[in-house]
Amino acid sequence: MAHEFGRADERGPGATSISRAKKRSSTRSAALTADLKDSPDLLRRLVEAYVEFGLEHPDEYQLSFMVGHAAPKFTRRKDLSRPFEQQGIGVQSFLLFPDQVARMIDAGHLKNGDVTIVTQTIWAAAHGLVSLMIARPGYLLSDRRPLVDATVDALLTGLQRDPGRRS
Repeated sequence: MAHEFGRADERGPGATSISRAKKRSSTRSAALTADLKDSPDLLRRLVEAYVEFGLEHPDEYQLSFMVGHAAPKFTRRKDLSRPFEQQGIGVQSFLLFPDQVARMIDAGHLKNGDVTIVTQTIWAAAHGLVSLMIARPGYLLSDRRPLVDATVDALLTGLQRDPGRRS
């Protein structure tokens, strides 16, 4: 099975399931971002929704994002300029975040910075939670809700704009 930044071969085993999961994820994200616009709660809700979706679809998540040690390593950069519909599920899930991150930066809720780096930071934290919860469910000692809350709190603490600075 070919993997490309979380892209399972969508012609192979699990293709139908992955395709359905992609559609549900896009629909859920669109509804969430429409409700919260550039609210400071948007980051929390995006991470919560990402974790919830991954845990509701663990098989699709593993096929799409959790590459085994024997899988080929991809080192080339992804072309994020390609249309959303032409991206693999991994890139699509990542692309659900940058517009929201840019809006939160523009609204003053997050520090000014490179949108891609901020997005990758958020995605890495969310992906780490989902991956551990799926692959090692007994490894984490905390309950899901407080762990997700603490992770988002840490992200917000690090990414929020200092009210006294205008950078």
